[in-house]
Amino acid sequence: EVLSRREEKIKKLASVGQKDAEEILHVLEKIKKAIEQFAQNGEFKIDLAKEKEKKIAEEEIKSLQLITAKPYFIIINTDLGKDQWNKLKNELNRDDTLICDAMSEFDLTEDEVKEFGITPLRQILTEFIKKTMDLVIFFTGFEGKELRSWIVRNGTRVFEAAGMIHSDMQKGFISAEIANFQEYKNCKSDAEAYSKGIFKTVGRDYIIQDGDLIRIKFKV
Repeated sequence: EVLSRREEKIKKLASVGQKDAEEILHVLEKIKKAIEQFAQNGEFKIDLAKEKEKKIAEEEIKSLQLITAKPYFIIINTDLGKDQWNKLKNELNRDDTLICDAMSEFDLTEDEVKEFGITPLRQILTEFIKKTMDLVIFFTGFEGKELRSWIVRNGTRVFEAAGMIHSDMQKGFISAEIANFQEYKNCKSDAEAYSKGIFKTVGRDYIIQDGDLIRIKFKV
């Protein structure tokens, strides 16, 4: 309905010779076909060759706020035995499907989950969300102080992340110290972490990696 109203509006503009109206109509038709395809197989893909058309499509989708264009994945909560999960996933033929038995984990204590070597569902779910939304998580903090996690788009530069933490850090950015958070956790102190050389110094254009521990050096 939203798309139809948009089409009618652009058709009127095209009838009076509005610049780019015909091109927008062409893109809207492609979007409509992509929605129909989504209804059939759950895949939203727009076949556009020209860069200008791709830009128009991006603007139209953002303006129309189409749910079908948003990233998603499927969760199937089932009491089927785990030996049947792969069969079910193969029948669906989708990589974006999470099959789980939430109740079986719900009945276990946290210690039992660790004892049986079970990867917690919340951890699996977090990874699915990150992959689907193209996100990464990084950490900030020092020994004896609160460690905090941050979520950013994959491809975010450390200079941009500095601005998220505090505007002063971005304004006076000098460099950043980066370490893998899991490696840092295995150290008993900051002194040990530095002595092992797990921190490296990077410049403003460093692309944040999932699981980075970041310390910004800046001047006020």
